[in-house]
Amino acid sequence: MQILITCPFGCASLLSKELKRLNLPLIESHPTAVLSEWQWEDIYRINLWSRIANKVYAVLWEEKIVNFDQLFDFVLSLSWNSLFDQNGQFSLHATTKNSQIMSEKSLVSVTHKAILTSLNISENSIQDDNKSQEVFLFMSWDRLKVCVNTSWASLHQRWWRTETWAAPLKENLATAIILLAWWKFNKPLIDPFCGSGTIAIEAACLARNIAPWKHRNFYFQKFKNFDFNVWNKLLLDAKNSEFTNDYHIVARDIDGKMAKIAKENAECAWVADCITFEHQDFMSGLILFEWDFWIVTNPPYWKRLSVNQDLNPIYNKLSDYLQNSFGWVISSYPGMSKLFNSKHFSHKQLFNWADEVDFYWKKPV
Repeated sequence: MQILITCPFGCASLLSKELKRLNLPLIESHPTAVLSEWQWEDIYRINLWSRIANKVYAVLWEEKIVNFDQLFDFVLSLSWNSLFDQNGQFSLHATTKNSQIMSEKSLVSVTHKAILTSLNISENSIQDDNKSQEVFLFMSWDRLKVCVNTSWASLHQRWWRTETWAAPLKENLATAIILLAWWKFNKPLIDPFCGSGTIAIEAACLARNIAPWKHRNFYFQKFKNFDFNVWNKLLLDAKNSEFTNDYHIVARDIDGKMAKIAKENAECAWVADCITFEHQDFMSGLILFEWDFWIVTNPPYWKRLSVNQDLNPIYNKLSDYLQNSFGWVISSYPGMSKLFNSKHFSHKQLFNWADEVDFYWKKPV
């Protein structure tokens, strides 16, 4: 059977590499998802170990669909009673591209009606909330895949985050830019605009090989065929594979409150011992190490600020520094394209939540 694993836009190649490390085949790749094959243990492993995925869906049914009548008849024919009882709750979400049915809203509406007809229940019985079973409709080139969510809440929501600030960087996106930076664990890593500590904490968890999802519940644990023994063995194996090495990671922020929050988050993730937290203004000077180090950062931009502020000096200084060094910067600041020009920097378009962000980097020679 197939699994559909969703991810942030632009991160499918990183997700494909994760599947390869888990010895799972890649069937298809899309800008925000990849397809693979699975056994139930694979579902457990991907949910436990993926640092890039948003959600992991089991593909239950698939059919070529070219119109709404065909869609209704197909959905009506499926065995929904095996998923929901008459009091069951479910939610519906959809994405469609390169297909004759291009309206996601209509795709959901017709599918919803067909499921209700199949279960012989009224529309008022259905509640769309985070506690219900999610059915995901993925349509591409007129092929409809009907999937169920095995993850529950999005996998980017790490267990360690106790408090945050405006427009935080999604945890899986933070891991993505660390991986794209090819950070060498024996080199220092600095985030001079650490906020709640996402980049530094994800870097530490990555270096120590801490499974990102060992402290949360998953929807697959509610399935009738859930194997408690297999899951417990995976958790034990994950614990035994962790490293205890020391790493040189520095998290700085001009806001002392944010530096304190970042440290508290790191303590919840059990990596505070390998991160140095500092209350420091980037404009006051960047203290360098005696050897090469990586700058990976998400500087302030309009949505992360409670008041208007001229950010040009910050980005000018960051750009000037990186002209003679190397680093990785992700932001939606509108002036980045001029400062981080293509002559010196590489560029990739990503999304943080619904915000389009630019990722610029300059690798070491």
